[in-house]
Amino acid sequence: MLERGTAAATAGERTAISVMRMERRSVMRLKTWDARDPPGLRLADAPAPLPVGVGMVAAGDPRVLCIGPGEWLLIGTPSGRPAPAGLLRLDGAKTEDWSLVDLSSGACTFAIDGSASRDLLSKGSGLDFHPAQLGTRRCARTRFAQIEALIECLDDERRFELSVARSYAAYLESWLANATEEWR
Repeated sequence: MLERGTAAATAGERTAISVMRMERRSVMRLKTWDARDPPGLRLADAPAPLPVGVGMVAAGDPRVLCIGPGEWLLIGTPSGRPAPAGLLRLDGAKTEDWSLVDLSSGACTFAIDGSASRDLLSKGSGLDFHPAQLGTRRCARTRFAQIEALIECLDDERRFELSVARSYAAYLESWLANATEEWR
């Protein structure tokens, strides 16, 4: 587990960064080819439709991240695992117009927290991490440290989750350890 504490940034000022590899949790990818906006798919327990704006995140368990037109990630808690059967409600959508794939074993997520979190993320990606561009309950797919990644800003503007394919976890953990050196 990679963790970083606090370090002096300037005289009298403290900045903190914490990076921690998270437990496995449920990750499902939902894709639809239905051209309707919004499509006729809903989470079984949610009254609202899926978010349709790319980069939008709907809170809940599971959280729903719109990662592309007609494409979502459903992210559950580490202890919970939404079952594909009964997870979705079809409001006029045909079963051949969508797919639901379990990606749980193939994903690895790092929690990044602290006043320097946006600075750390800027080291690995060309995204604009200003809160006006990537604010609370927003996400973006990007290249991070030269690998495909998903970055999500959580309920507070200094907490992020960085998800990559599990095969890149060791590389990313090493990259993050090196990148956080200035905050030690």
